[in-house]
Amino acid sequence: MQIYTVQFQQKKWMEHVVMLLLTKCVLGMLPSVGCWEQWCYEHGVQISESLLSILWGQPYLWARLDRKPNKLAEKRFKNFLHSKQNSKGWVPVEKNNKQYCWHSSVVNYEFEIALVLRHHSDDPGLLEISAVPLSDLLEQTLELIGTNINGNPYGLGSKKHPLHLLIPHGAFQIRNLPTLKHNDLLSWFEGCREGKIEGIVWHCSDGCLIKVHRHHLGLCWPIPDTYMNSKPVIINMNLNNYVYAFDAKCLFNHFSKIDNQKFGRLKDIILNV
Repeated sequence: MQIYTVQFQQKKWMEHVVMLLLTKCVLGMLPSVGCWEQWCYEHGVQISESLLSILWGQPYLWARLDRKPNKLAEKRFKNFLHSKQNSKGWVPVEKNNKQYCWHSSVVNYEFEIALVLRHHSDDPGLLEISAVPLSDLLEQTLELIGTNINGNPYGLGSKKHPLHLLIPHGAFQIRNLPTLKHNDLLSWFEGCREGKIEGIVWHCSDGCLIKVHRHHLGLCWPIPDTYMNSKPVIINMNLNNYVYAFDAKCLFNHFSKIDNQKFGRLKDIILNV
């Protein structure tokens, strides 16, 4: 009986989402292009959503604090928010912070750059990993993916040599969207090559974001062969223009050793550690 209840709730939820999407269409607020993104549905500290904003006069990466604290922890968190004058629910990712060590591994505040995965500017069928200036990512939200995040659905790195990257929200667009019907969405996720993703986010012109996750349709995630792992990826990490040397153990330095190398898919990347 419990299984049927979950399925019923999922269907009612999808009906609500579809009605909301259709309303946005009628009002002319829904673009013809959706985006696919990774979200965190786990409790604890492995939170993948991040934000780039100003702190202490320079661009800073922030991590979303998405867990239910006890009363003492909540009081401490409120005091922290007041002292830092930051946005509720976000905490700055400071260097050598063990709780957010995977976030910290993808940014360098000295050189003000971040490790970012996105489409190659000249070839939409090719992915690119590069060092992007933090100033180019200001006031954007991003997702952290990698070895120790949400079950690592893209097979990045290993336990011995963990690998993490940032993806700006909206970086991966879906051109051939399914129609706004429950069965069509289900068929698209199950049978379409482009549908081998975690979900769709519709970015509306009024700023509203509407998400449909595979779980909303009763589908599994992670899955063995993701759409993102079907694309080749190239490394663009020439660090010769920087005056000072990077830490020998940091990801930026490891990627610089395989600069301009091309891999068949993300999970094929092997760092020269």
